[in-house]
Amino acid sequence: MTIYEDAQKSSYILILEKNENLIASLNSFFSKYPQVSSLWLNGIGGASKVEISFFDPENQEYTNKTFEEDIEILSLQGNLSFKDGNPHWHIHGVFSNKKYEVFGGHVQNISIGLTGEIFLTPFSQKLSRSLDKKTGVQTIQKSHHDGHALQ
Repeated sequence: MTIYEDAQKSSYILILEKNENLIASLNSFFSKYPQVSSLWLNGIGGASKVEISFFDPENQEYTNKTFEEDIEILSLQGNLSFKDGNPHWHIHGVFSNKKYEVFGGHVQNISIGLTGEIFLTPFSQKLSRSLDKKTGVQTIQKSHHDGHALQ
């Protein structure tokens, strides 16, 4: 993994190489830059293996699926927040295969194919997640000490 940082330290680009693991690379980035409180993430590239899930609100559980083939990463969108005080990556992805079939879901992990280009933009406030009892999922909640939510 190569990390590029802009001059104002307002964004980062991670260039991931073949066979690198997306989540492990993101965790490695965070361990090198612990001063980053929270991040917005987007990315493109290629993958050799994609593990995604779909949340079934009726059953309140995730269904997992793994794709192991040459895959285009059309779009990754997500963020870094904190759950129970620990870093938590929440990423959704859209992908396509050789047949031009498109699929997507909640990213559990990705093994990079030829390359991955991940763009990270820090957010000035530390974002925290906790269980939203109405939806049954972990959502970003208003922090009691950082900033304020706009209505």
